[in-house]
Amino acid sequence: MNATRKTLGPSNPSAADYLIASKQCELMHLQHFLQMGKLIQSISNLVHGLQQERGASNVFLGSGGGLIPLCHSA
Repeated sequence: MNATRKTLGPSNPSAADYLIASKQCELMHLQHFLQMGKLIQSISNLVHGLQQERGASNVFLGSGGGLIPLCHSA
């Protein structure tokens, strides 16, 4: 019976193997969340810039094509 355990031993994961796999999976998920956060921030910056352009276009059209002041307070 001990001979069977020795041959099966290397293929059976131990508790430490499960713990390591769990930590690796957790790190992978955290890295994914970090990447998603960076992507969301980039998209947010893009949308903000587009909204600023939209506002500037509305001022231009509302003024009848007049000049837009270059300095605006943010």
